[in-house]
Amino acid sequence: MSRKLNPDTILQLFISENESYNSFRSKLFRKQNVLEKLSIREIDEDIGISVQVETEEEFYVRQTRERPASYFEHIKYYKVASPTRPTHFTNQTQEFPLQETVQFHTCHKCNGRREITCTNCHGSGEDDCSSCGGDGDCNWCNGRGKKRCSCINDDDCTWCGGRGWVDCSHCFNGNCRSCNGSGDQTCGTCNGSGSIICLTCNGEGRLLTFDVDIYSYKHLIRERSVYDNLPKKVAAKFQNCKNTKGMYFQLEELTEEAVESQLGFINGEVRERIDEGKKIQKKIYSMLKTMGGKILFSRDRFRIVPTNHTVIDYSDSKTPTSTYWSLGTITNPTNYSFTLPKHPWKIFNFILFLLATIAIIPVFLIYWEYREIYNFHLLSYFKFFPPFIGIITFIIILIQIAKGRRIRNIVILGLNNKLNVSYFMFGALFISRAGYGDINDKYLFKHELDDLLQRKYFSPGISLTYTVQPNKSSRKIKHPLKILNLNAQSFSNIRNPKLKELRKITDGYIVLVTHNNSEEIDEIAEKYFEQILLMKKKGQVKISFINLESNGDGLEKIHLSNLLPKTFRVLDENKHKFLYMQQVINLTELSNKFKEKNWEILEEIVKPMLNI
Repeated sequence: MSRKLNPDTILQLFISENESYNSFRSKLFRKQNVLEKLSIREIDEDIGISVQVETEEEFYVRQTRERPASYFEHIKYYKVASPTRPTHFTNQTQEFPLQETVQFHTCHKCNGRREITCTNCHGSGEDDCSSCGGDGDCNWCNGRGKKRCSCINDDDCTWCGGRGWVDCSHCFNGNCRSCNGSGDQTCGTCNGSGSIICLTCNGEGRLLTFDVDIYSYKHLIRERSVYDNLPKKVAAKFQNCKNTKGMYFQLEELTEEAVESQLGFINGEVRERIDEGKKIQKKIYSMLKTMGGKILFSRDRFRIVPTNHTVIDYSDSKTPTSTYWSLGTITNPTNYSFTLPKHPWKIFNFILFLLATIAIIPVFLIYWEYREIYNFHLLSYFKFFPPFIGIITFIIILIQIAKGRRIRNIVILGLNNKLNVSYFMFGALFISRAGYGDINDKYLFKHELDDLLQRKYFSPGISLTYTVQPNKSSRKIKHPLKILNLNAQSFSNIRNPKLKELRKITDGYIVLVTHNNSEEIDEIAEKYFEQILLMKKKGQVKISFINLESNGDGLEKIHLSNLLPKTFRVLDENKHKFLYMQQVINLTELSNKFKEKNWEILEEIVKPMLNI
């Protein structure tokens, strides 16, 4: 279960390299030759953590309330507040009026008179007229008593007799008709009495006061994330990953053991991130305590997002390094890929081709005449120049696009991680020490061999790889090699969509590492090679079956048909597409001789590679 959640950064990097090689845009504008010497400087496996604290909190407060005296019969009182605390996350409020705190008082607002001065007219009984606003003038004619006639000084007008003015019909001599020009009217709030009923005691003159204990239960969710040192674009992808189902795994307890059981490995960076997550969890609880509430019960959730970072070196390039990020689980990882350096000469060729193509059009459509073929004036030669350049440049571009991949791929398969890494590391060390080639990747030789073979510095969730450059003094390796040690989970997960891209990788050589107890690997290898048959249309796949054992007695008698019967059936039925051989290597003997600095014995491991 754990390995399904850890993204295979190296496998994704391999696929990104293939996509870059096959990209039409990349072949036209970018330096593809840098991929032949692309090397890995460092791999940092880390995690981002989203800390979510869900709590049920109790808040208590005592309030004093006042009501009209008649409310005494309509309120239920309690001797002691007895709240019913919820047993699940919810939002609710419970109130408990206390019987011992009940008191009656004369209303402090009206002093028992039951009435108070009208708040609208302040006791005068009158208010500003609503029609004129209190000035007494008609709003229609502005107090003039006349308004202009619609005829505009027409001598024949029967309304104004040519004067242009008529009497205002809404007033009397310019005075407001509602208030007769006084500007005042009877107050509508108190009906002219100047006083109103006291709203505090509802006209009763007495008040009821009592204390209320209020218990509020609030369901609160607070979340913070730990993803330090992530670039801005990658941090945005992390936010999407932690909210997208299938891109994270969830824990209810943040411990090293729980993370390791899900992630498949634990290292220093992951431990630091776990400690940071615990600190944030404590900060959230400290903040909750300062809010004055009492935490009844809580539920913590931790969303863990794997964040693998690979530092890539470009040899012979002005861009010395690049970065490759992989976020989320292996089911649907989010990549922040590397970019290849631009190729100025390719860009110049493409621009030249476009200009020459544009120049060809007027030459053939406007100026070209048949008789000029026999006319050897200098102008005629100039007319041939644009199409000639266009054709040459077009041929160059076609060659760039059709140029095949010069890197040979070797894929190492197997379910026993210890055997896999042993084979992988012995091969890399032999090639390097024997002078057959140069290993570009710097991260391989930073630690002792015994630590590497025990996988102390490599998690089982990702694959391993190194790039070999041919050595001019040795002819054993003729082409650059990309050797991929595919981890067990990626190899066995046949339905993984990324495996569809492996047909581009397995066009080279496949080394299948087995052992005597090969029932599980036989099942998986059968499905794996059936998938290759479905995806691969032409050409053979070379396969070497390496049986690594700690005891070599009698291993020469083991046959492929007995060791992997189901896989052998698939290969035997498709002989035109598979070319395979079997090899037996005593790993214990090999390891002992390696410690004695006998590098020649390691040639047994790389024989399949050298035969490509």
